[in-house]
Amino acid sequence: MRATTVGAPLISHAARFENACALEDGRASVSWRALFDRIDHLAGELRKTTPGGARIAIVANAPLDTLVGLFAASLSGRVAVVLDPERMTPGRPDTSVSALGCYDLDGVPVSSGATPPADVQSMSPTASAPFYIGLTSGSTGAAKAFQRSHASWIASFAVCEAAFGVTGRDRIFVSGSLVHSLHLFGAVHALHLGAKLDVATRF
Repeated sequence: MRATTVGAPLISHAARFENACALEDGRASVSWRALFDRIDHLAGELRKTTPGGARIAIVANAPLDTLVGLFAASLSGRVAVVLDPERMTPGRPDTSVSALGCYDLDGVPVSSGATPPADVQSMSPTASAPFYIGLTSGSTGAAKAFQRSHASWIASFAVCEAAFGVTGRDRIFVSGSLVHSLHLFGAVHALHLGAKLDVATRF
């Protein structure tokens, strides 16, 4: 049966592939087990310290950190907002979030120890819920935000698989920065499928 939320198959990929390489970016590589453990740990921190549905900004130069942050937000029922570190305003740590240091968009640090009520801690993702907010390039003015639900990307994954014949047995290359939604989509789809991912840090 097809997964209904983005990233849900990662736990089974980690169990099946264990120490096989999941991702390489030319500077670092990570196994399926290590990747899932990082995602699961961060998802647990988000559940403990942010309310369900919170928008979690992801600002990271390394593709691995971007993907850990996005999948952790997705699996915990939060919404990842992937931001370009080169466009961040200096001196604004309240919006600076990476897989190593997390804040929600209201500036509450994940490490604060603040515990939301139990009913929001346990929030699980649903297919219709948003999981990702991206920003346009701003080429015609101010950058505009757009939002995607789990169901919209799961449906798009299926279309790509049918059109291009990609499967979890493939090795998939993503040719540029994950701050761009097309590259991010390709990287997330590859790992969701269980395919080996190679990603470039720049186009």
